[in-house]
Amino acid sequence: MSRLTNAAAAACLAFAIAACGGEGDSPAAPDNGGGNPTPVSAVSITPATASVVIGKTTQLDAVARDAAGNVLSGRAIAWSTSAAAVATVDANGVVTGVAAGTASISAASEGKAAQAAITVSPVPVASVTVTPNAPAVKVGATAALVATVKDEQGNVLTGRAVAWSSSAPANACTQASPTTSPPASPRIAPAAAHVSRRPSPRCAWWPRRSCRRVRPR
Repeated sequence: MSRLTNAAAAACLAFAIAACGGEGDSPAAPDNGGGNPTPVSAVSITPATASVVIGKTTQLDAVARDAAGNVLSGRAIAWSTSAAAVATVDANGVVTGVAAGTASISAASEGKAAQAAITVSPVPVASVTVTPNAPAVKVGATAALVATVKDEQGNVLTGRAVAWSSSAPANACTQASPTTSPPASPRIAPAAAHVSRRPSPRCAWWPRRSCRRVRPR
């Protein structure tokens, strides 16, 4: 009986020791060794400058760093723009061009911030078409033309200045016009037009600075 009692007591003691030791093996919370998290010392954005076309997007990336320059992961980044009418930015740092101009995009974390300079440019012109493309114009008469400006997707671009010129001002005079497209309808006979014969020495109504007198044959 004594041996049985001793064995039971030893088993209980071993169980108690194992149970107590298990509590000491539980993982600690990831709190930088039990202290406060490392404070953010600086925030950086890449790229620091970027360009975007109206209606398009570009990606910015921001990281938080400690005093030694080490990257601090898991830190919240707040994005903002100085000019939402020019460029907007979402919570992931995606910038969208809204209107031509410049804007400053900021990324902030724990009181530290950085800025990126954004330039928004107009959609580039891909093609210009003139209608009608080959009108017949009599001497002294005029032809109204319309220039249509389009982007690479074929969308009409408004508010673009159109410069008109003639490859042969002795045959077809050009008149400067400040009108923009669409429509641009100057009273001219440009190089694309066909003129039935040479103009008279008085050069009809066109300004002298844009015409050259030609002696008729």
